[in-house]
Amino acid sequence: MEVKERKIEFVDNEVVRIAFTTLLIRVKSVNERYGSLKKFVANFDCWGATNGKFLYASEMMEPATDLENYITQVLKPLGMRRNRDYVVTFEQMLWGVERHQDGPSVYLNRPIPELSGVNWLDSLITEEGHYVWYVEEQLKNERI
Repeated sequence: MEVKERKIEFVDNEVVRIAFTTLLIRVKSVNERYGSLKKFVANFDCWGATNGKFLYASEMMEPATDLENYITQVLKPLGMRRNRDYVVTFEQMLWGVERHQDGPSVYLNRPIPELSGVNWLDSLITEEGHYVWYVEEQLKNERI
């Protein structure tokens, strides 16, 4: 059986659409704790995409075992901490089974709940999807 090497895609967008359960890792933290994103990706079998500000990978399964294993086996041993260096988000359901009857979710047109304590990301849930973008900590703190 051939083992396929995982790759990281570079996305040239500041605002990124995410889905399912998503692990977001701050590139600044990778550089501080490991040296470079390129070296980190090569040594730790990363998958997903990056826009140069954060690295992100999604998993469709719940629980997201691959993502949780990655956190336990790679990120935590490097001294990375949840919310400071990485965060896990969950896609929020926007409509009930009977869309016209239940109405839209309380999450519609609001930030992703799991990012409320994360100073380096901002987000918005729309009918088109869940979007995240990197912000400088100081700027986000001023808006809170």
